[in-house]
Amino acid sequence: MSDAALARLKGYWEGLTREGVGALDTVYAPEAYFRDPFNEVRGVDKLRLIFEHMYETLDAPRFRIT
Repeated sequence: MSDAALARLKGYWEGLTREGVGALDTVYAPEAYFRDPFNEVRGVDKLRLIFEHMYETLDAPRFRIT
């Protein structure tokens, strides 16, 4: 991944809002793969559902990339 692409992805996640979840397809390919301790999905539409649910169930979630 290029430095520019990595910076764009970092900026997306650190600035993510409830409304910004709809723009996942601007930083991920349609066939994106995501896995964490609770989910394992393939496809940006399924990934979007995970983060929409996050905003429905958590108070002010945020990401910090280090």
